[in-house]
Amino acid sequence: MASKKPKDEPPKEEPVNIVAEEPEITDTEADDKAKVVDILLCILCDKQIRVPKCLPCLHSFCEPCLTKYVEKIIKDSPGKIEIHCPECKMMVFQTLGKLNAKSYAENLPIGTVCSTLLCEPAIEQKVCHFNDGCTREAVKWCGYCANALCFDHMDLHRQLTTMKIYHPTTDLQDATKLRFPYQKCVHHPKEDMAYFCPRDWTTTCNICGKIQHRTCYFLNKGVLQISEVAPEIKGNHTTKELDPKLDFLETESQELSDDRKRNLQRLDEQLQMGKDNISIFRKVMDEYLDEIEQNLNGELESKYEKVKSDLENEKMIIDTRLRTVKYYKLMLEAIHSKSTSLQSVTELAKLREQTENINCDIQQRKRTLKRTNLSVQPVHDLEKALPKMGSVHIKEFGRNLGLGHWSLRRSKSTLYN
Repeated sequence: MASKKPKDEPPKEEPVNIVAEEPEITDTEADDKAKVVDILLCILCDKQIRVPKCLPCLHSFCEPCLTKYVEKIIKDSPGKIEIHCPECKMMVFQTLGKLNAKSYAENLPIGTVCSTLLCEPAIEQKVCHFNDGCTREAVKWCGYCANALCFDHMDLHRQLTTMKIYHPTTDLQDATKLRFPYQKCVHHPKEDMAYFCPRDWTTTCNICGKIQHRTCYFLNKGVLQISEVAPEIKGNHTTKELDPKLDFLETESQELSDDRKRNLQRLDEQLQMGKDNISIFRKVMDEYLDEIEQNLNGELESKYEKVKSDLENEKMIIDTRLRTVKYYKLMLEAIHSKSTSLQSVTELAKLREQTENINCDIQQRKRTLKRTNLSVQPVHDLEKALPKMGSVHIKEFGRNLGLGHWSLRRSKSTLYN
C-alpha cells in the first residue's frame, strides 16, 4: 500500500484563494472560484459558512443557522417533526418524539470539505477570524469551527467549547493536513465509522461491517480500515467515473431546467391566450344574450296583445250584458206604468225569460272569471342551466429529451447504490 501511495496521489495544486484577487484569471479558474464560493455560502444567512455542519444530503450550513432553522420547524410542527434540507428539500430527519435543536445541530458531522477549503485562504491571510474586530495574527486553526485563531482567542475558544464536542485544532500552517475525527455510527453511537467496504463503496463501523457486510468477505476482501484504503481511493476507477458522470448529470439537469423554463414561458403565453379566449366567449355570450333578450321581449309583447285582446272581448260582452240589464229595467218600469194588463202579461213573461238567460250567463261568467297577470320570470336554476362559460383543460404529453447512457442502478462499478 505504501509503495502505491505516491502514484495514486494527485499532483499538488496551488491552494484556491477565494478572497484574494490574482492578476490574471482564466475563465476556467473563475468558474472554479465561483463554484467554491457557492460551496462556502450558507444560504440560511447568506454569508460565508462558519462552524460548517453537513446534512445527509451533503449540503453544509452554519451550525447556529441550522439550530435556528430546526427550532422554527419544531415550533411550527407540534406533532410529527420532519426536517428537510433548506437547499434540496430532501427529508433528512423525522421523529414523533421531542427534539432538541441545538443537540441535533451539534451531533451532525463536521463539513470537512468546507473546513478544508476555508483554511486555504486563512493560511494566506493569517488573520484571526474569532470575531470581526480582531486583527491579530492567527497561529491556530480549529477544524470544527473553521476559524483561524490568535493566541488570545485560542484560550477563549478553549473555554467556550463544550467538553462533549471535540474541536480538532492544529497549527495554522498545517491546517490542510488536519485529521478530522471519524464520524460515529448511527446504530452504534460509541463506534467510529473507521472501515470501508470496497464492494458497496460505503463507510461502516466495525460491528456493522461484521453484520451487514458479512457477505462481502466471501465476494470480496471484506471491509478494510479507511487508513489502509485512503491512499488508493482517489485513483480508483470508481472515483474516476465521478467526473464524467457528474458532467453528464449536469448536462441532463440543465436540459431539464431549460425545458421547464421554456414551458413556463409558453405557459405565460397560454395564460394570455386563455384570457383572450374568455373575452371572446364573453362577447359571444353577450351577443347570444342580446338575441334571447329580443326573443323574450317579442314573446312578452305577443302574449300581452293576446291577453289584452281576450280581456277586451270579455269586457265588451259584459258591458253589452250590462246595457241589456239597464234596458230591461227601463222596460219593466214602462210595463208597470204604461202597459195594459193583457199586454203586461205577455211582455213580463218575455222579460222574465230573457232576464233568466242573462242571469245564467252572468253567473256562469262570474264562476269562471279569472284575473290575468302578465309577468316575466327567469329560467329556474339559471346557475345550473349555465354554470360556467367554459372549462380549463391541462394536457400533459411526454417529450423525449434523450435517454442517458449512465446506469444508476446498483452495481459494483458505480458509486450510487
